Amino acid sequence: MAKIVGIDLGTTFSAVAHINDNGVPELIPNEYGERLTPSVILYENGEFDVGEDAKRAAIAYPEDIVEFIKLDMGKSITECSREFGRKQYAPEDLSAEILKTLKGDAEKALGGQITDAVITVPAYFNDPQRKATIRAGEIAGLNVRRIINEPTAAALSYGTHLSSGQSMILVFDLGGGTFDVTIMEVKGEEMNVLGTGGDHRLGGKDWDEKIIGHVAEHFEMEHGENPLTDPSASRDLRERAVDAKIALSALSSTTLNINYAGKFLRFQLTRQDFEAMTTDLVERCRSLVDVVLYEKELTTDQIDTVLLVGGSTRMPMIKNMIEEHFGKPPQISGSPDETVALGAALMGELIEPRRFLPGQVRDRTVGIKRLIDVCSYSLGMAVLSESGELRNSTIIPKNTSIPCDVSKEDYRTTVPNQKEFDVIVLQGSEEFSPRECEVRDAYEVSGIPEYPVGAPIRVTFKYNANGEIKVAAEDIQSKKVLSTKPKAGDIDWDALVAPEPVSMPMDIALIIDCSGSMKRDRKLHNAKKAAIRFLDDIDPSFRVGLVSFQNRATVEMTLTKDFAELSRKINALNAGGGNNDEEAIAFAQDQVLAYSQNTKVLVLLADGRPAHRDAMLREAARAKRQDIQMITIGVGNDVDSDLLKQVASTPENYYFVEESVQLESTFTTIASRLVTESSGRTSAITRQNFGDKTDG
Repeated sequence: MAKIVGIDLGTTFSAVAHINDNGVPELIPNEYGERLTPSVILYENGEFDVGEDAKRAAIAYPEDIVEFIKLDMGKSITECSREFGRKQYAPEDLSAEILKTLKGDAEKALGGQITDAVITVPAYFNDPQRKATIRAGEIAGLNVRRIINEPTAAALSYGTHLSSGQSMILVFDLGGGTFDVTIMEVKGEEMNVLGTGGDHRLGGKDWDEKIIGHVAEHFEMEHGENPLTDPSASRDLRERAVDAKIALSALSSTTLNINYAGKFLRFQLTRQDFEAMTTDLVERCRSLVDVVLYEKELTTDQIDTVLLVGGSTRMPMIKNMIEEHFGKPPQISGSPDETVALGAALMGELIEPRRFLPGQVRDRTVGIKRLIDVCSYSLGMAVLSESGELRNSTIIPKNTSIPCDVSKEDYRTTVPNQKEFDVIVLQGSEEFSPRECEVRDAYEVSGIPEYPVGAPIRVTFKYNANGEIKVAAEDIQSKKVLSTKPKAGDIDWDALVAPEPVSMPMDIALIIDCSGSMKRDRKLHNAKKAAIRFLDDIDPSFRVGLVSFQNRATVEMTLTKDFAELSRKINALNAGGGNNDEEAIAFAQDQVLAYSQNTKVLVLLADGRPAHRDAMLREAARAKRQDIQMITIGVGNDVDSDLLKQVASTPENYYFVEESVQLESTFTTIASRLVTESSGRTSAITRQNFGDKTDG
C-alpha cells in the first residue's frame, strides 16, 4: 500500500511528515537533518536548489532567488512569473520545486518511492489557489489525495492528545505569510469544523517589515543612505530583522549591525519598542478572532482551548494577547512549526487507514476518526436584480459543511429566446457590492430552449473536499441539463447592465374548483372574490380564460380581455358534485391555451383530493411540455399539498392558504409576480458579462 505523506507547503518554511510503523505521526528530516526546510529557491547553473543553501545564497544572488512564492499562488503566468534560463515559471512551477525537494527527502529517509500526498493550504485559499497547489503537486510527481486547511490539520494533530468527550477548540494559526482562525468542536472521535476566517496576506512577514522599515529609516537619518534601495543590502537587512524578531521572543533586547555603502549602524531594538510598533498587527489578529466568534454566535468563555499554530505564535505579544482575550493561556501542540505537517499525515491515514502487521505496537491514541470541514467563505454569482442592479447572489453560505452540492432556483432569463448566459463565481458576502468580491471563476452556460422572458433556471455549485468548485445548470421547465464550460477572458463589469424591459403578452387559464366541498366555510365565495380582484391587478393587455370543475370540467370562457364579462362568469359559479381536476387541466391546455403564441400560464385552485391522482400528474406533465407555467393554490387542511407541489412547475409555484379569506392576498401576490415576469424585470441570469458576448 502506497504511503500518503503530509506536506505543509509554507510561506517561509515547509515540512513533510508520515505515519511511522507504530502509527505515530513524525516529521521526516531533510538532507541536513532538519525537520523544517526553508521555502527558498535558488536558480543556479540551469538548475533549482531549494532550502538552506538557497537561503544562504540569497544575499549574494538576490536576483536568482525566489521566496514567499506561496503568496502568489493562483495567479496566472501573465500576472506573476519569474524568468530563469530564458523560460517563464508560474508560481505553481516554482512551488513544485519545493515539493520535489520534500518528496526526495522523504524517499531517501524512508527508502522507497513516494507517490501520494496530502498538502495543506491556508483556510482562506480560494479555488484558483487550491487548484494551483494541486498542479504544483502534480508537476512534482505527486498524486494529491487531498487539500486540507492548515488550521484543520493542526487541530487533527492536537486531537491525538484529547481524551474522549466534547471540546470547543479555536485554532490560531499565524504563519510566515498567512493568518487563519478556525473554530471546531470535537465530540469523541468526530471533529466538526464550525467556522473559519482570517487574512491570507497577514503573517510573520509583516512583523519583519516593521523592523526592516524602522531600521532602514534610522540608517537613512544617520547616513543619508537607504539600504532598501540595494537588493543585496535589503536582503541582508531582512535576514537580520528576522533574527532580531526571533531573539526578542526570548530576550528583552537585541542588536542589529547594518553595513551598507561603507557605512555602519549598530541599532539596539527592545522588545517593548518592537511590540509598540506592531500593535496594529496584533489588534488585527484580535479583531479577526472576534469576527469568527461573532459569526458563530460564540463568546470567548465558550472556547475550551486556544491552540497556537505557526512559528509566528512564538512571539510573546501573541501569547499575551490570547491569554488576556480568553482569560486562559493558549495551548501548543508540540512545535507550532510542525503541527500542520503532522496533521496532514494524519489526514492521509483517515483517507486510507494503514493495516498494521501482527505484533506491531500502535502507540498513537487516535482521537479523531471522522472530520467534517467547512467552506471558508461565501460563494455566489453575479445576477441582475428586479430593478436591474448588479447583485451578488449567495449560493453556498460561508461555513457550509463540505463536500456539498447547493442549488438555487430563483434565476430567470432576461430576454426572449435567450440561449446562453455566464456564471461569474464570486467569493464574498457583499450582496450589494459584487465588484468588491473576489472573482473565483467564470463559466459559459448554453443550450437553453427558446422561451419567453423569465424562464426559470437552476444553478448548482458543487464544492468538494479539496475546496474546488464546479458549476452546473438546468432548465427547470424541461429538466434539461445545460452545457457548462469554463469561460476565458476578462470580465467587463460595465457590460453587466439590465436589458431594456421587453413586454411579453401573457395568456392565463384560470381553473377554479367548484366541487361540493367548496360550499363549506364560504370557500367558493372567497375564491370568486379573489379571482375578480386578480383581474383588477393584472396587466390589461393579458388575456384570461376560465375553466371550472365538478364531476366534469367546463370551459366557462375562452381567452378574453373583456374582464367585466369574465367577472360575471366568475360570480355565476356554483359548487356541487365531485372532483375532476385532470379533465380541467386538459381542457385548459387543449381548449383555452391551445392556439396561444404568448407566454402561457395555468392557475389552478383546489381544496380537495382528486379521484385520479396519476391522471392529474400526467396532464400536468403534458402541460409543462407545452411550456405552460403551472401555478397551483391549495385551500384548507384537506388539500393534497404534496400533489399540488408536483403539479406546479416548481415547488415555489405552489401556494397554500389555511383559510379561504387569505386567497385574495395570494392572488394579488401571483398577479404582481406575473406582471413582473411579463415586463422582463426578474431576478435575472447575467449575460453579456464579457465584452465579446453576443446576444443569444
